[in-house]
Amino acid sequence: MKFPYWVNGTGLLVGLWLSFLSLSWVEAQTLAPPELRLSVSPSRATWVGQAISLQLDILVPTWFIHGPSFSPPRLEGALTIALPGTTPISERRQGETWSGLRYRYLIVPLVAGRLELPPQTVDLVYAGANRRAHRATVLTPGVEIEALSPGVLDKPAQKTLATRELIMEQSFNRSLKNLLVGDVFVRKIRLVSPDLPAMLLPGLEEKTLEGIVTYRDTPRLQDHLGLRMGFEGGERHEQWTYVLTSAGQFQLPPIKIMWWNTETLHYEAAQFPTVILRVGVAQGGGFNRPRTLFILSLCLVLVLGIVVGFGRLSRSGLLRLVKAWWCKDVAACYDVLWQRHQCNNLPGSKMPPLIMALERELVQGASAKAFNWHLKVLVVFFFQLR
Repeated sequence: MKFPYWVNGTGLLVGLWLSFLSLSWVEAQTLAPPELRLSVSPSRATWVGQAISLQLDILVPTWFIHGPSFSPPRLEGALTIALPGTTPISERRQGETWSGLRYRYLIVPLVAGRLELPPQTVDLVYAGANRRAHRATVLTPGVEIEALSPGVLDKPAQKTLATRELIMEQSFNRSLKNLLVGDVFVRKIRLVSPDLPAMLLPGLEEKTLEGIVTYRDTPRLQDHLGLRMGFEGGERHEQWTYVLTSAGQFQLPPIKIMWWNTETLHYEAAQFPTVILRVGVAQGGGFNRPRTLFILSLCLVLVLGIVVGFGRLSRSGLLRLVKAWWCKDVAACYDVLWQRHQCNNLPGSKMPPLIMALERELVQGASAKAFNWHLKVLVVFFFQLR
């Protein structure tokens, strides 16, 4: 018995439609829904100024086709910091492998009271049972944080810094005894906290001192992130360079940082005492060596200049360089060395660090008295520009 062609076509379409429905039904029956986990540490009440770790795990029963789409958590009255990097995770459940992604944040309450993180939607695209893209939208659980205010400070306007430990270290690159006019020394300070990001560690005040020229380097911030533990603390590095321009007695002011110890529940002080500097005038018209030694050093520099720089720097250029060094003429010294670099290097080649240092002195307008000329500086000039 033969059926009309349109009956056969209809049967085929109905069969395809039933197959599609059956596959969708199988997928709906076999594909488990995605899972979200949100954890906060510490989970108990926290303090204003204390960093809280928030971890969001997003798991699907197969694998992601596209990364999850959601807005970073935001709390009114708190600072939210997204930690760099997303960690892939996986779990075995009833013989199947679930894959996921882990996101980490730091939340720092700025005001006391109850802070609420409302639920947020997360859009997911992952492989379905038929290996096609499966889309789903889930909600993150809401979070409430109770931020407590530490005890009263002597200065209420001071910013609160809450941590379980604050380490402050100080070092100098040379002894501070027998200082002379023209000497230069570097002061380094390191702040470390095991549970605060580097950006929250306070910067140290810079005060102008008469008789001392101070240069402050850009602070260096460093956060420590572990694969398992996540955030492991931050460091802040400060560095100052001091140039002694006058004789006398000077004081580097004390440094004091008040912080709230979240374990002892008391305020503590990390501090350094006042540093006393006694600066004298060297013999030989302001140079840091006796005149006899200085003349011998100059002769040695001339010999090294002729041996090392012969063929690369003309005798007239060498004499101009030594004259500029003798007269403490920063501009003339820079001009000779810059011309020598241009003549002996390809266009666009990197400038040696000491020429760049001279250029900074010119831009900053350092006086001849403030610029400290040592024998080693001129010797290194010759060797670096070979």
